Amino acid sequence: MGSPKILAIDDNPDNLTVLKAVLTDAFSQATVFTALNGYEGIKLALAEDPDVILLDIIMPGLDGFEVCRKLKAEERLEAIPVVFLTALKTDPKNRIRALEAGAEAFLSKPFDTQELMAQIRAMAKIKKVQQLQQLETEHLMELVAERTCELEKELSDRRDAEAKLYRANRDLRQNQIDMEKLVQDLKRENEARRESEERFQSISNAAQDAVIMMDERGGIAFWNDAAVRMFGYTATEAAGRNLHELIVPRCYHSLHHQGMKTFQSTGRGDAIGRLMELTALRKEGDEFPVELSLASVRLGERWHAVGIVRDITKRKQMEDNLLRAQRVECIGALAGGMAHDLNNILSPIMMATSMLREKIKHEVRDELISSIETAAQRGANIVGQVLTFARGVNVPRVCVRPELLFEEMEKIIQETFPKSIFLTVALPDQPWCVVGDSTQLHQVLLNLCLNARDAMPRGGSLVLSGENLELDDIQASMQAGMKAGKYVKFKVADSGTGIEPDKIGKIFDPFFTTKAPGSGTGLGLSSVMGIIRSHDGFVTVASRVNQGTTFEVFIPASNETAPAPKPSKACSPALGKGELILLIDDELPILKLTTSILKRNGYSVLTAGDGVEALARYSENSKEIRLVITDLMMPGMDGAGLVAAIRQKDRRIPIIITSGFGDADVHDELMGCGIHGLLRKPFNKDKLLQAIHEATHWV
Repeated sequence: MGSPKILAIDDNPDNLTVLKAVLTDAFSQATVFTALNGYEGIKLALAEDPDVILLDIIMPGLDGFEVCRKLKAEERLEAIPVVFLTALKTDPKNRIRALEAGAEAFLSKPFDTQELMAQIRAMAKIKKVQQLQQLETEHLMELVAERTCELEKELSDRRDAEAKLYRANRDLRQNQIDMEKLVQDLKRENEARRESEERFQSISNAAQDAVIMMDERGGIAFWNDAAVRMFGYTATEAAGRNLHELIVPRCYHSLHHQGMKTFQSTGRGDAIGRLMELTALRKEGDEFPVELSLASVRLGERWHAVGIVRDITKRKQMEDNLLRAQRVECIGALAGGMAHDLNNILSPIMMATSMLREKIKHEVRDELISSIETAAQRGANIVGQVLTFARGVNVPRVCVRPELLFEEMEKIIQETFPKSIFLTVALPDQPWCVVGDSTQLHQVLLNLCLNARDAMPRGGSLVLSGENLELDDIQASMQAGMKAGKYVKFKVADSGTGIEPDKIGKIFDPFFTTKAPGSGTGLGLSSVMGIIRSHDGFVTVASRVNQGTTFEVFIPASNETAPAPKPSKACSPALGKGELILLIDDELPILKLTTSILKRNGYSVLTAGDGVEALARYSENSKEIRLVITDLMMPGMDGAGLVAAIRQKDRRIPIIITSGFGDADVHDELMGCGIHGLLRKPFNKDKLLQAIHEATHWV
């Protein structure tokens, strides 16, 4: 063990003398510090940083429980293991108080010396592991700092590139000034002027950007071919017309008139020599974004302005798509951790409601419990929707019968939707089966129907239909990512309020909703999109304000025949017969409630708060333990590491993993490591007992 540093705190000097002698005898190189009260002990702990603290409970001033709490409240001391040594009666209440105060162990006087030595060795090992973890964390922070420096250098390089681009634009503006000088020279000779004009016209017509010349009155003097394509006016239609009559939006009219007055008198203006982003008008009246660069040209005694106009519609769309993709990437990164934490929060609620339902039979209280249970399940569903959108879904490929999906939807709509909504259901006589997961496809149709219901607060018509389609290569090329083949088209159409044109492109974004605040999560349609993409399908939407919305979902059809549905048989899992279960979870509420459920249903339970403790418990009780249930994500040794360690000792013991993450790949990976079941959080009593029954009857 090396030379451990041990701090003993006891108000009895004789006890300290005996304890110090025992410790120095057991650990020849140990350093033992002693303190006669809690205040002195805390000071010594801060000064010496011991490996283990041995603490008496009954002391004047601060008792042992309060001293332990103060030690754990100090950031420098919270990792030091504390072992209570007391002559108090070792009833469960004292042990619970000790653990709640933060102690790692509890020994009663008179104690067995060997047991004390074993506890000290174990506590010292725990502190050593924690110190190693701290070193690893500091190393990780160093790596993060190095990467930050690299990113800062990349940012600096980017700024240098932007500076070069700025200088290039400045040079371009200088070139435009040079063009002004060239125009002045062209006045001296008519032949040279005609040749220059022909050359200018050829170059400008070959350009992709619109080149427009405006005289001092604002009339159009030159209009190249790109301007014809961009704005829709021919050169003849544009010649002599005032610029603001054709392409300047009404919102810029006052600025345009003000700038023209300055330009006519001085040939200058705020817009001259600048690169600006504005909007312009096409002949049809559509407004679109442009990039404008202006230069002034003096022809004789009059000033002219030459403008280069670039249509940046596609660039703006790409920028919007990039921002949207970055938002989606951020959500994907956060979704896993958020789901884990929320599922850990929801698990105790769902387990507690099932226990309360057994204890409380009063009708009103039972209704309140149902409300809590429903709210918790709704939260779990929202977590599932976030994961569906952010990570996609790993769908088992089976044949699904559309008529069964429609039967379920028709029943839900007729039983729960307002009577003012008239439902029409239409399916072909022999609809093709689709390849996918029936639960997720049911969720797609339900989300679309619920949105249709909310869009018709005063009633209306709702159409739910299906159609067999076979698309050729030409039809498939009309939709990005679409392949030729057989599809089943599901259509959900309503006669509701519709969606505004400026919002319809955002409806599949996460957390975007057209509903009033508090009326929607903004995850329904993003989940729909995630499910459809995972099924290799696609979705289209058409909507007109106050006339309704139509969603069409295309799912690949199957050449196989779906099996007939089998009637489900509900059965209650058998109760335990005193079998000992090792239960591990770092979330104390989950650990306590799960323990209570297991004991109420006939099982004995041995608990641990992390992988290291669990492995020690298993080693001590391996012959009696019949099943291991462990959380996946825990500090120190996680669930996967614990499974691997147990499998080295016993390859047959049944193991169940509980997890708040939703990745299907995790399930496949863990099953390959030798577990007998994956229980997803949040779970209730029935799911827990069913998982235990299946694991203990593993074939």
